[in-house]
Parts: sequence; C-alpha cells; structure tokens
Amino acid sequence: MLNMKLNARQEKKKTSLSEPARKALEKYLSSDYLVYNHFKKIFERKLEQFGKQKMEKELNMLEEENAKIREICSLQETDNENVVGENKLWGLGVVGYKVDASKNPVCRFIAMSELNFLNLMREQLREKSNKSSSSV
Repeated sequence: MLNMKLNARQEKKKTSLSEPARKALEKYLSSDYLVYNHFKKIFERKLEQFGKQKMEKELNMLEEENAKIREICSLQETDNENVVGENKLWGLGVVGYKVDASKNPVCRFIAMSELNFLNLMREQLREKSNKSSSSV
C-alpha cells in the first residue's frame, strides 16, 4: 500500500490567512465545520479504542512500505509544471510526481493523474464487459 498526497499545494505557493479572515471563513463554512467536527470526534473515539500506540506502529509500517515503493520506483516529487503526459495533474501550483516505470510496471500507476487513472480503469472495464457480453 502506498500513501501519497495528491493535489497538494507546493510549499512556495501556500499562503497564510490572517486571524480575522480565518474566523470569517469558519463562519461562512460553519456547516462544513459541524460535519468535520462530528466525524473528527468519531475518529478520535475509534482511535482511542484501537490504541494510539498500535496506530503509531501501523503508521510506521506504512511509512516503511512507502519508502520501499519510493525506492523501487525512483519516486520523486516535483513541480507539476515540470510533469508531462499521463502524470500531469490538473491545476497550478500543485506537487507532481515522476517515476521510473521501467523498473516495475506498477510504478506507472503511482504517479499517474487521477483522471488518467480513472480513464484507464474505465477502458479496462469496457474491454472486460465487451469480452463477457460477446461470449454469451
């Protein structure tokens, strides 16, 4: 399993909000905050039941696996503006990824943009559906 930030802003493109702007935004998004805080409480309760140390151990295992994949695929973060082809993400100022897909065919999917990945999955499902309907 791999955990990557998708559509994350580049650090140099992030801006900070003033406290008054943050409060105004919180008021404007009050319904969103209610939903978020509700599920945050549920998460915190479940985390407590699961055990914080156990979760920490699980997260460390995930990070070790992420490091292995980054090594295998030569995964590199880069400015999305430097990415071409199926790995280019939509949007400006986001982090993009480059991989060496020649090392392992699965590496291709790791850096692929969400839209291109979905289109690929749809095409594979369409082909599978056509094969199964022609055999009936």
